[in-house]
Formats: sequence, C-alpha cells, structure tokens
Amino acid sequence: MRPLRLTLDGFRSYAAPTTFDFRERRLVGVVGPIGSGKSTILDAVTFALFGKTPSQAAATRSLIHQRADEGKVELWFESEGQIWRVVRALRRRGQSGHEAARYRSVEAIESGEKPLERVLQKAEVDARMQEVLGLDFDTFGRSILLAQNRFAELLRATPAERDGVLKGVFGFDKVETMHGEAKARRDGLARDLEEFDRRKSEMTRERERIAELTALLEAAEARVQALEKIAEPLAAADRAAGAAQVQLESTESRLTRLDEQGANLPEAETTEGLLASVREASESIVLIRAAADEKARASAAAQADRDRLIDLLGGRDKLDLARRTQQEWRSEQQRFDLLAEQVSVLDTRQSAMEKERTELQVELQAATEQLDLRRDEEKSTLAQFERAARELRTVERSDMAGTLRTELSEGAPCPVCEQLVLVVPPAVPAELHVHVAARDEAHDEHDRARKSLHAQEVAVTRLDEAARARAAAAAAVAEEIELAVRDRDESARRAADAERRLAGLLAGAEGRSLDEVVEELSQLEDRAADAGRAAAESQKALDQLTTRAKADQERLSGLAAELNRLAGALGAEVSANPTPEAVAVAIASVRRVWTEQRRAAERERSALAELIATQRSNRQDLMATVGLAWDDDFDSALRSAEVARATHRTNVERSAERLAEAPTLDQRVKETAVQRDIYDELAADLTPSRFLRYLLEEERRTLARLGSERFEELSGGRYRFSDTGDFKIVDLTAAEEERKADSLSGGETFLASLALALALAEIVGRGGGRLDAFFLDEGFGSLDSEHLDLAMAGIERLVTDHPNRLVVVVSHVDEMKQRIEDLIELDKDPATGATLVRRA
Repeated sequence: MRPLRLTLDGFRSYAAPTTFDFRERRLVGVVGPIGSGKSTILDAVTFALFGKTPSQAAATRSLIHQRADEGKVELWFESEGQIWRVVRALRRRGQSGHEAARYRSVEAIESGEKPLERVLQKAEVDARMQEVLGLDFDTFGRSILLAQNRFAELLRATPAERDGVLKGVFGFDKVETMHGEAKARRDGLARDLEEFDRRKSEMTRERERIAELTALLEAAEARVQALEKIAEPLAAADRAAGAAQVQLESTESRLTRLDEQGANLPEAETTEGLLASVREASESIVLIRAAADEKARASAAAQADRDRLIDLLGGRDKLDLARRTQQEWRSEQQRFDLLAEQVSVLDTRQSAMEKERTELQVELQAATEQLDLRRDEEKSTLAQFERAARELRTVERSDMAGTLRTELSEGAPCPVCEQLVLVVPPAVPAELHVHVAARDEAHDEHDRARKSLHAQEVAVTRLDEAARARAAAAAAVAEEIELAVRDRDESARRAADAERRLAGLLAGAEGRSLDEVVEELSQLEDRAADAGRAAAESQKALDQLTTRAKADQERLSGLAAELNRLAGALGAEVSANPTPEAVAVAIASVRRVWTEQRRAAERERSALAELIATQRSNRQDLMATVGLAWDDDFDSALRSAEVARATHRTNVERSAERLAEAPTLDQRVKETAVQRDIYDELAADLTPSRFLRYLLEEERRTLARLGSERFEELSGGRYRFSDTGDFKIVDLTAAEEERKADSLSGGETFLASLALALALAEIVGRGGGRLDAFFLDEGFGSLDSEHLDLAMAGIERLVTDHPNRLVVVVSHVDEMKQRIEDLIELDKDPATGATLVRRA
C-alpha cells in the first residue's frame, strides 16, 4: 500500500479542509510543537483504511473536531497496481458514511470518471480494505505503522502474533487460500463418487422397474382405446339433448314472460272505482269554489279598514318611523343608566389605585436606602478578596515547582520538558496553606455580599416597576372616566331629541299614544290575516280536489295504454279508449287470449322434458361401459388417459436410457477417484503445519539475522537478537547475556523496534512484497545525537533500497528538521488550538 493523497476536514485538530499530496515524495518529515496535529496525519491514514485508529478503536465520534458537527477523511492510495479512493465521514448526529472505490488511474479520480468498483457500508468497506491490503488492523500496526507509544509491539509480540505479521506482509495468506481450494475440490470429487455409487445401485432397481412401467403403459393404451370407441355415440346423444335443452329454455322463457304479463292484467273492479271517484270530484269542485269566493271578499274588507287607519297616521312609512323613534328613545334611556353606573365604578377604582401607588412609593424609598448599604458592603469585601489573592500569588511565585510536585518522581521524565527528574522539590510550605485559606474565606465573603447586592437590586427594580405600573393604570382609569362622562351626557341629549321627534310624528293620532295606535292596527291586521288564511285554505282544498280528479283521469288513460300494450304483446286484436266502459271490455278480451297461450306453452315444455330424459339415459348407458357416471366430464377423462399413456411411455424410455449408461459409469468412477487422490495429497501438503510453517520459519530466521545486524549497528555494537528466533536481547557488553525486551530502556526499545522494522522492510524489498509505505511516530526524543544519526541512516536506507516506497517520520525533535529535506511543518492556533499548516 502506497499513499498518494490525504485530505482531512473536521478531523481531530484539523478544523478546515487540509490536503497532503504524497505523490513523487519518498522520505517526509512531519514536525511541529506538541498538540499541532502531527500524529493525526497517521491516525487519518489508519482510520481511512480500517475505520479506527490506534488510540480510538470504538468511540470514533471523539475524532470529530470539537467545533464541528462532522469529520471527514479521504485517502487515495495504490496497492499492487490498483488505484483506490477511500472516504469516511463521521457525524455527531445520524449515521456515518463509508465508501471505497477502485479507479483506472489517478487521472480518472480527478476527472470524475465512474469507478471500476464501488463498496458502501462500514462492514463491507472494512472487509474489502483488509482484502486489498492483505493486512488486518493489528498486523498493520506492527509492521507498517509504528504509532506513538506502540512502536515496540512487533518486538514484544507473541510468536503467533509475529507469524501473523509475516504472513500478511509476505502474502502467505494465499497458502491458506490454496489449501482451502484443494480441500474444496477434493470434497467435491468425493461427493461425485458417492453420487456414482448411488447411480450404480439405482441401475439394479431400474431393471426391476422397467417391467412394471411396461405393464402400466399397456393398461393406459387399452383405457384410451375404450374411451375413443364411445366418443362419437356419446357426442350424438349430447347434441340431441343440447338442442332439446335450448328449446326447453326458450319455452320456459316464454312462460316466464306470460306470467309477468298476467301479473300486470288489471281487475274489472278498477274501472268502477275510477268512475265513482271522477263523478264525486266534479260535484265537490262546484261547492268549494263558491265558499272560496265568499272568504276572499271578507279578507278584502278587513284590509280596507287597516289601510284607512294607516292613512289617518300619514302612511305606513310615517308609522314605521314613529316605531323606530320610540325604540331609539328607550335605547338611549337604557344606555344613559349604564354609563352613569360605569362612571361611579371607575371613580371608586381610581381612588383605590391612588392609595396603592402612594404605599409603593414609600416601600421603594426604603428599598433604595438598603441598596446603597449593600453596595458599600460589596466594595469592601471585594477589596479584602483582591488583597488576599495578591498575597497568595506572592507566596506561589516563591514556590513554582510546587505546582508539579504531585506529578514528579525521581528518575522519570518531566511532563513539561521531558528531562529526567533528579530530585523532587520539597513539600509546600505551611505559609502557602494559610494564604490559600485566607483567600478562599475572602472570596466566600465577597460572593455572599455580591449575591445580597444582586437580590436587593432585583427587589428595588420590582418595586419601581410596580409603582410605575400603578401610576399608568390610574392614568388609564382617569381617561376611561372622562370618556364615560362624555358618552353619558351625549346619551341624555339623544334621548331628549328622540322624545321630541316622537311627539311630532303622533300629532294626527287624535290624542292616542303610539302604543294605542299600534294595538288597534295589530287587531285590524289580525282580522285581515284570518280572513286571508280562510280564503287561502278554501282555494287550497279546491286545488287539491282538481289535482285528484286530474290524477284519476291520468290513471284511467294509463290503464287503457297498458291494455293496448299487453294486447300487442299477445297478438290480440283489442283496442281500449280512456273511458271506464271501454277499459272493462278490453280487460276481459286480453285475459282470455293470455290464458289460451299459457296452456299451449305448458304442453310444449312437457314434451321437451321427456326428450331430454331419454337422451340422458342413452348417455348414462354409454358412460357406464367405461366406468364413468353419466355427469362425469368425458373430455377430461380422455385427456387424463392420454396424459397417463404419454407419462408411462416417457418413463419406459427414460428407464431404458439410464440402463444404457451403465457401461460408461465404471470408467467415470475410476477417473474421478484418481483426481480425488491427487487433491487429497495436495491439501495435506498445504496444511499450515507443513508448508506454511516451513515458509514462516525461514522468514523468521532471516528476520532475526538481519534484525540483529541492524540492531548492532544502531546500538553501537552493544546489542543484537538471539539466534533462536524468539527475538530475545543479547547484550554483547555483558558476556552475551540474554535479556527480555522489557528490560531495555525507552531509547533502546525504540532502536530494537526500528531494527526489526528496517530488517522487515529489507526482506520484503528483496522479494517484491507489500511494504510500499512506512510510518514512524515519535520515539526519537529518547536518543542521543550518535544514536539519532544511526537511526536516521537506517530510515534513509528504507527509501534508497526501494525507489517507490514512502516513509513518513513524525517527530518534535529539532535535529530531525536538519536531517530531512521534505518537511510538513505544522503549528496550532493559540486561540482555538486548531492545526495550522505552515508548509505542506
């Protein structure tokens, strides 16, 4: 795997989108102060490939920049000639995004060309990346990425873990794939042999079965011939019965129509009822019309008396005006009373509000005086607290090392300067505790005074707001009183004006009041209304009687028309006029013709039913000869017999074909057994306990030998690895005593880990393996200048021995800037802590 381009956006300390292009670059140094985001570059590469980082394997949302809602990493890389683009996006809310795509070339990515392969969803992307790299997360961290505080994992790994690294780096995982394929083919051939044995057993049973199938075929052939023999006579009987059935259905239909027509024939009594109704209606119409005329004249007289009274008053318009004027006067009188009561209520409310406002003013004055006292107390306690804080800072400056005392131990590096601590500073003097207590006590006193001041300010503000609110409410009530007084006086004026106009309108009423005039007029109108209703009721009765007479005549005409229609349907020569006498004669004639036609239809139906019964008996006899009921489906039975015959014939032919395969089956068994034995032997040779173990032991010995050479160079001839392949430390300055890797110091552990990494890279480079990139994070701070030179020489050898390899070294050691020409220089924003790229 060889990185080509890396982009970070909202990822850890990288708040803004930042891109690093690694094409045409070989040895790259990443430098900058602590916290500037150096290690984040390597974390981003690991996260893009595996969806997690050495420090964050599960809670990946913590990788999002603290001021961002989303973090994103995009990596372009080359692996075994394939170009890949991986994008992973983390979101604080919602689902994260994961995508991996394979392209024809880098130019295809830049031009937006459609990818050759695309994978979505986290699980699928993780699995595909591990397949492409040939390394899992742990193997990547022990061979390609030596992360901060984890660079010694390959050195301290168990033999099984170290074999896993070698297997992934050298592509030995393909041996397991070959072993699985050989087993799968062997098992497939074994299943084929089992199938051949089963088929050989079936051959014996097939010879016994073919005789049974032949007998079934002969029986099916006889069944078909018997059915075909009765097919034509049966069809003739069915045709005769079918024709008779059609005629019978026609006769039944005719009988149904005759029954419907008979139900519509009217009775003779109907005409008598209609005639009596018509005569009665004619006589009643004359009497009711005379009564209606008399009631109409009475109604006209009552309306004339009402109109004379209205004219005496000056007309209906003047009367209506007088009514409206009287209503206006009464309405204004009521409104005047309501407004007078409202003015009284508002006067009482105004007096109460003035009293409340005066009381609030007194409370506000007292609270303001108390506020001045609280302000003086707050200023005094603040001065005491500032004086105690100044005295404490004076003591603290005299003992600066005391702030780090709890984090220091003799022989361990200082967390600030990373220098070894020789002597831990003495304990904090007792005077410091006294000043801290004094400062805290003064702070508490000032905090209480400040809270008391704030509470008094809130109380004064509330009292002031309440007093202002009462004053505003009193002013509003005064305005309401002024408006109500004006409305009351205006209502009194309008009432007097309406009373004056009403007196003028009643001048022609001959001394009667408006109520008296209205009462007399109401009586006259009631009389006129009663007379009008009586006349209307008489007219209504006349109209109803006329309508009923008309309806009776229409019924008689409809009856005559229906008789003519029925006569036409029956073919009778009858014609009925719309008179009761003519209708009665027509009813008798039509009923006689209907009775004759129905009797003829019933005789025809009986004859056809007898013919159908005879043909069904013939069908039953024919069907019985082949074992079928008379109503069974003959065509279905014939088709079933033909299908059975064809099925038995096919089974006989197939059985014969299977028996014909017997001579070739033994030869196939022999050939398949030979192939199975070959794959069985190959699967046994490729088991991990044989071939793969041989390969791993060879590479492990080579790694130990080359690692020893590099470790001896880097340690100045002091250390090398044991020859047993368990990577114990051999101390050449102590009679070649063997030590565990855990006994090395921090710098020695780094050199041993670097020696193994250099040796691993050299072995892979010789065989064209997968180490196209190498990432080293920190570790140089524990080396002196001599060992730093040796370490850098080994790192430079990584790129000189492999022209296309990328090596990225992360360090905060200043000497690294002098040794590496191609640098990525980072810094951090002093205000936000975000990464600033000074040189990419």
